[in-house]
Amino acid sequence: MANKPPIDELSREDMIALVHELRRQPAPFSKDKPVEDPQLPGRKKGQGPSDRRQAPVGEPEVGMEAQAPPCCPDCGGPLEETGVEQATATELAGQPKPLVTAYRVAVCRCRNCGKKVRETAPGLAADQYGATAHRVGPAVMAAAHSLHYGMGIPVRKVPAVLKELTGVSITQS
Repeated sequence: MANKPPIDELSREDMIALVHELRRQPAPFSKDKPVEDPQLPGRKKGQGPSDRRQAPVGEPEVGMEAQAPPCCPDCGGPLEETGVEQATATELAGQPKPLVTAYRVAVCRCRNCGKKVRETAPGLAADQYGATAHRVGPAVMAAAHSLHYGMGIPVRKVPAVLKELTGVSITQS
């Protein structure tokens, strides 16, 4: 290959030719004939019920009373109640706060043989010290596995999703 001169030494015509070489050719418009009977947009017949969204199961945690206007908004006449309807709105609660358990683990030494012995506690692994002192619980692990294996979220994105939804910081390993 021949050495090309630096870009600041190219002539105007050479620069235009270089730009045309680098420009990507767009795809041409379709030259085929249009489909004679195209599919209609929207839900196809027989593809599930067209019912309205169902209210959540269980008792609502918050009850609100709606206020009727004092008079008819169109003519100003008096209003009379003819029935009651129920409407619900489902919202996420505030971001859950991670439950962190701190263990105070006494480390002892045997007076006879000098062996180091650590205290034990429920939920505390025997090898949980030093670099592995902080671990995540089974619920966090289950959530991470569900996001990856159940929802198909890539392993490298699972920590960010967990941090956003729960506030728990983990690494992808």
